[in-house]
Order: sequence, then C-alpha cells, then structure tokens
Amino acid sequence: MRSAAFFDVDYTILQGSSSIMFMNYLLFRGKISLKYIVSAAIFFTRYKLNRISYEYLSKNIKLPIIEKKTIKQVNNLSKRFFSKVLIKKIRKKAKKRIEFHRKNNQKIVLASASMDFLLKPLAKHLNADLVCTTTEIKNKIYTGKLSGPVCYGKNKKQLVKDYANKNKIDLKNSFSYSDHVSDLLFLQLTGKPYFVNPNFRLKKIAKTHKIKTISF
Repeated sequence: MRSAAFFDVDYTILQGSSSIMFMNYLLFRGKISLKYIVSAAIFFTRYKLNRISYEYLSKNIKLPIIEKKTIKQVNNLSKRFFSKVLIKKIRKKAKKRIEFHRKNNQKIVLASASMDFLLKPLAKHLNADLVCTTTEIKNKIYTGKLSGPVCYGKNKKQLVKDYANKNKIDLKNSFSYSDHVSDLLFLQLTGKPYFVNPNFRLKKIAKTHKIKTISF
C-alpha cells in the first residue's frame, strides 16, 4: 500500500479562504450580490453548527453563478479565478512541503470543504487528487445544487477514509495537515498529523492529542 499526504486547503495551503476570495471576485465583477453572499454564509454556518441538516442545506442552497451553466463554462470561470487570484495565494512553504512528499513517492491529496469546481485548477496545478464538497451535474449542466455532503468535520473524516480505502492508501503511514481544530477527526485518521501555523489555543490542543505543529 502507498502512503499519502493530505492537505487542508483554506489557510493551510492558501493564504485565506478560497470560497471567500471567489465570492469577492464575483462581487467586484457584478456577478453576485452582497445579499446573496450573506445568505449563503448564514446557510453554511448553520450547517456547520448542526442547526440544519445536510438534506435541508442541499435542498435550499442555490449557487446561481454555476446554475444552468455547462461544464465548459464553469471550467472557464474557475480557471480565470485561479489564474487571477488563487495562484497568487499559494503559500511557498506549503508548496515546498508538497514537493517534499512527492519526492518521497507519497500521493498528494487536497481535502477541503470548498467546492469541486473551485478547487480543480488548484489540484491540477499541484498535481494532486481532490476530496471536497461536490456539486451536481445533470446532462452536462450544473444544477446549482450540492451532490454530496459538505466536506467538513466528521464528513471530511469519512470522505478521506473512503478515498483511502478506494485508492489503497496506508493511513497509518500517511501525513495530514490543517490549520483548524474542526479538522481534528480528519487529522487523527493518519499516523503523522500536523497543525499548521497554530495559535496558542491550537498548540494546547496539539499537545493534548500528541499532534505535531509546523509553520507554512
């Protein structure tokens, strides 16, 4: 079995949140309204706090920027966003760490709550596989809805575990990286977990759970 290095994306590989940067990118170009951004943020926050179910979220959340768009149209949008914004936000030390693992013949996997269409160009740039929140496509057209669980908390743990089983990854000898305590379950899946750029509180949690720390 092959080992892997699993990297959270927002504030770990990137200097910031990919979703927030994308929303700002669209807002400044007049593609979405501030009202929509606030509404979407409330939905996802309520979901993360277990105030609403995934079924409710997936039924009620709308992604108008991709709704009724072809795969090609959405790919073009995400490529433009990546080339103009996201590529400039990749942490140099994170990229160096990724190359370290690649040289050691470890598979590189991005694991994120952000949506698939948004992260595909980043995954391609880093030559990495992607485990994330997926969006629904029917007849080669995006519906504007989610097609699976939000890759966060216990869902992230399960999705990474499913990926490892499918791809015959040895989790005990694999690495994982994240900047946030919400990823504790995900980190504990691997034998070599790291908290990235931890603050004082996260350092205490890392010590309690015997998790190493690293600076990107």
